[in-house]
Amino acid sequence: MFNSLRTVAAKLTRGSSGAQLAAQDQRTSEQNPERSSEAASAGEDDTLGSIHSFPPRSSVSRDRSRQSSDGRKGIPRASTSGIKSLQSSETASSSQAGSRSSNVGSKSLLDAGPRSSGVSSDTAYAAQHGQQGTPSRFYQGTEGSWMSLQSLQSSLADEPMSSSHVKSHQRISQDVPPLATGSEQRDGRDKMEAEAQRQQQEHQRNSSDMRISLHEEATSSGRADALQSSKNDGMSFNRPAAARQHGSLDSTTSSSGTNAHSQRSSFAMERASLDANRSSLELFGTLPQQHTAPAEVGNQSLEAMARQMGLPKEMLDRYLRLAVVPDNTPLPMTMLSKLWRLSGEREAEGCANLLQQLGIMRVAFLYDGSAWALVDGAHLKHLQSLAWSGATGVHDELLQSYLAEQQELATVQDDGYFMQNIGHHLVAAKHMRDLKKLLTNAAWLESKLHSYGVASVVADYRRYLMCVNDDQVKLLLETVQMSVSSCMQHPELPTLRPQMVGRLMAAHHSSRVASWLAQQQQQMRASSNITKPLMPKTASLEQAGGLHRMVLRGHSGPIQKVLLAPGGTDVITASVDGSARVWDMEIGDCVLLMEGHTAGVTDLAVANEGSMLVTSSADHTARVWTLDKGQCRAVLQGHTAAVNAVAVDVQGRFAVTASADATGRVWDLHSGQCAHVLRGHGAGAAGAGSLVAGAVWSVALTPDGRRVVTGSEDFTARVWDVVSGNCAHVLDGHTGWVVQVCTTADGLRCATASHDGTARIWKLVEGECEQVLQGHTGRVNSVKLCDVKHTAMTVSDDFTARVWDWSTGECRHVLQGHGGWLSDMALLPNASRAVTVSGDDLAVLWDLQGGKCCNVLEGHSAQANSVVLTRRGRFAITGSEDSTARVWDLHAPAQLDDQNHAGKVHTISVTPDGSIAVSVAADGCAMVWDVQSGSCRHTLKGHAGALHWACLASDGRTLLTVAGDRMVKIWDCITGSCSATLPNHAGYRVKSFAASADCRLAVIVLFDSTVAVWDMGSMECICMLQSWGDRDAARVHSAGVNAAYLTPSGSRAVTVSGDHTARVWDIATAECKFVLRGHDDSISMGCLDGAGRRLLTVAFDKTARVWDIRTGRSLAVLQHQQQLVRGCMAPHGHTVVTVTADHVAHLWDVRSGQALHAFEGHKEEVTHVTFSRDSLWVATCSTDCTARLWSVQSSQLQGFFMADSSLTHCVFAGPPQQQDTLLVSGDNGSIHFLQL
Repeated sequence: MFNSLRTVAAKLTRGSSGAQLAAQDQRTSEQNPERSSEAASAGEDDTLGSIHSFPPRSSVSRDRSRQSSDGRKGIPRASTSGIKSLQSSETASSSQAGSRSSNVGSKSLLDAGPRSSGVSSDTAYAAQHGQQGTPSRFYQGTEGSWMSLQSLQSSLADEPMSSSHVKSHQRISQDVPPLATGSEQRDGRDKMEAEAQRQQQEHQRNSSDMRISLHEEATSSGRADALQSSKNDGMSFNRPAAARQHGSLDSTTSSSGTNAHSQRSSFAMERASLDANRSSLELFGTLPQQHTAPAEVGNQSLEAMARQMGLPKEMLDRYLRLAVVPDNTPLPMTMLSKLWRLSGEREAEGCANLLQQLGIMRVAFLYDGSAWALVDGAHLKHLQSLAWSGATGVHDELLQSYLAEQQELATVQDDGYFMQNIGHHLVAAKHMRDLKKLLTNAAWLESKLHSYGVASVVADYRRYLMCVNDDQVKLLLETVQMSVSSCMQHPELPTLRPQMVGRLMAAHHSSRVASWLAQQQQQMRASSNITKPLMPKTASLEQAGGLHRMVLRGHSGPIQKVLLAPGGTDVITASVDGSARVWDMEIGDCVLLMEGHTAGVTDLAVANEGSMLVTSSADHTARVWTLDKGQCRAVLQGHTAAVNAVAVDVQGRFAVTASADATGRVWDLHSGQCAHVLRGHGAGAAGAGSLVAGAVWSVALTPDGRRVVTGSEDFTARVWDVVSGNCAHVLDGHTGWVVQVCTTADGLRCATASHDGTARIWKLVEGECEQVLQGHTGRVNSVKLCDVKHTAMTVSDDFTARVWDWSTGECRHVLQGHGGWLSDMALLPNASRAVTVSGDDLAVLWDLQGGKCCNVLEGHSAQANSVVLTRRGRFAITGSEDSTARVWDLHAPAQLDDQNHAGKVHTISVTPDGSIAVSVAADGCAMVWDVQSGSCRHTLKGHAGALHWACLASDGRTLLTVAGDRMVKIWDCITGSCSATLPNHAGYRVKSFAASADCRLAVIVLFDSTVAVWDMGSMECICMLQSWGDRDAARVHSAGVNAAYLTPSGSRAVTVSGDHTARVWDIATAECKFVLRGHDDSISMGCLDGAGRRLLTVAFDKTARVWDIRTGRSLAVLQHQQQLVRGCMAPHGHTVVTVTADHVAHLWDVRSGQALHAFEGHKEEVTHVTFSRDSLWVATCSTDCTARLWSVQSSQLQGFFMADSSLTHCVFAGPPQQQDTLLVSGDNGSIHFLQL
């Protein structure tokens, strides 16, 4: 199937027979260098921490092409969401700077169709500086698709595409417009035919092109990517007569040729699976036989060298000037005309063709007729070795030629080369001040980010910091790395500048970036964009310069395991979404996506040499992946239940898997065959609640690879001989599941962690228990051993970790402080420090010498499952249930922020005058805020459980807070004191709560559908609207009550129910006044207008209805195509917003019942929607971490904000006449005060 998707390439031969072609292909492959090891040798602490001395530039690149999900231009690339280009591990340019472009983490297409080139952070900026005119995608006909110059550096691999990739290609290709046909394409060919004839007559060269794969020549720094074109017909350019005579071309190629004498090389492109970012490209024809190889020139004079190479004397200077060109970089004729000081592109094209004839350069053309050249790698290497003294001047001259019509480098229109490589030329010309101007220009950085990817931007910072020790630029680099995830997730919005500004608001940064911040804020205010960023008043975003370094976003499910690759700069994550991802910590981006499992990935293991990864999954299989290309090399099948764990020997010869089918298996990784089945667990075991008695939960190999230890739910661990597959010992003694095993470095001992609350140390040779580590009062979830001082560490469900001397069984320290069960820990090799992760969403850094907490790593919004430390302990990487991994700098100063909740914020309430706000959260606290300053006045503690409701009285002083345990407290917001507590009363947990405007009356709905009205002054229940077990449809609801609401005056209550009705109640008489019928399914929620006269109901029948609760009359029925999620009514009652399951908010006119606008843009669930008090604005927030401000009148997006975590609630605040603040809460406990 893969062959049907491959491009039928144009095999333009230059008089070579089939045997000669095969021989030359073989010679080319033999010349490819071995895989570079420079990246693996670079220390991880140099990568992120010691920015004072960056590793060599070559350490940025790898032998695999790292790719991106953003639309990049030139050589710009069309918008894609792929991760990894299919590329040979023998790529010749594995050591080139910046060769690893990046991915944001999402595997869905950002934009399958054409869009404006190079998303700029400012539309006006893009128009002024040529971004709209830059050929980032090239049009192929009036209805054609768009192709990208970025594809010039994509790699072609020969390995077959996996079935998942084929499916992705089939799915995506349906959306790709056809290529150009008809007169548009013929006209372009006629022009190129005439030009080709002119060149043939001028150069009288032998017209025989042959096919070449670009991966045999080059991979660009950050530009090998998936293409925006998928069809092959008509893609080949003019076919030489010689090729037809030899009959070496494919039929599709010959059908597209129009000129027998074209001297132009051909290229063919295919759009492969963008989900896996597989792409291939054939662009440049093979060079003709060189007169003299560069290596044969030796130390001759330049003139003698030119004569020996057959180079005309007048071309010598142009040849030498190629020394300033970056390695493996296609060059547009616009650039070459400036480099060679020629009059225009036509003249540069002639010179390039002459150099191609001499074997120095290759030339190829895009469909728009633009020519691009690639300097032969051997010649370029030779030129660079000459150390030509004039090179610095040429760099400067080239920069000046680009500046001829502009005042600033940032305003130069990009030609597909300039923006990508300007850093290279500025450093070589020693214009460090000019480079710094670009690195501090947020608009230019964002344009480059979306055009060329994260790696290209980071490479410019690295170039600068290798020459200049600049604290400001170091801080900005860190800020960029923290911000790129947000930028890449939403390339349609100008995000980088507000993200950088928002992350530099902490006071300790002011001295270094104060002037820069002021400048950026002024530029944002002066922007002519309709959509403006909503800036926080306080430092509510995670701040640069602190513990938190970057967020790795991309998984769509919880992360189960994080693992550090042996090279020290790559992090591998395993997720419940069935994928594993490789992340580059140098750039903070996903560089490899491995998909294929049909269920969650449970564990990871990698061989020490780092070329092979093994993943285990709940789909009953394990898979072997190559880490250079991300391909699945083998599927290890045989288990009949979930594979829970995997281990690989250090040399990558075999793997051992542990499964819930009560067996382990030893696999030969070279053949993919099962060598042994390790049976024995579960014999006679009760199985304690498992579907499979004796399920094996953990596996560990001794360093010498001779023994393997497995831990099982049958309360035992077993030691196996790897060679024979026999069980050597049964480690019996635990009285609970053995959930983890590990071995010492010498392979003589192992440790087991059990749900019986203990860990045990065993002698592997004898099979005897040496020590029992007792002390935990809950299940032990993990154990780690370190030979330094015989240190062992355990983590438990009892909220503690313990440090032990495993030789004596003595507990050295009890590490207390977590507020939830501990799931994992990581120890430094010297046992001096450790990091623990917990169900309280936190990671904690501990000093193991004193048993004290050093730092608390706050940022995850859900349980942290796994943690790993870099070798020197500079960085920690944590994986969480919130689907993200985070990188932490453990040497950075702590930034303690007490003005945040310690859990998910459920709601925010604002006083009528907009001056005071109250937030309540899962941490059981209420926080009283001053809206103007964004500061916390009081933190109200007293509830034992999570708070879900808060109601502020109209006097701005009285506050009601409600927890699910039926506890209601009354607070004085001025003093922060609790004035009363509702007496404890029997019943189920609270399901819904509402209060009158003055907070004197409240209605409480319990999960047993009891509906009671309380007088909050006397703390007495004054009436029961519906009692427990009452289902008489004539009087009350006949199904469960989902929510209740009170009018501002407290005279009437409204209840909505699963019986498809809503009821309006008179509080004074406790009688039902109206039954609001019309829905055909359960009503999930309701909303009253500001006066309490109209009611909006939202039901599962895909309708929303508006009612007049004074008469019980239906005013409007709002029909939807999608399932409804929530809704909100404007304060004046004339407009309504509903939110559907496709994340779209719909604005309705109540009078006409017609839809006015659709507010589109959110990519995930919209968690809350609200109107401003004047009903002119709508705010939405979402789990996609964005809040958006919409104009009711124009329906346009007026403002946006990108947070660090999912957003839960939003509300307008500020003076009633001019609400100037939008409050937004996150599930990480943060409150953002956004200036409108």
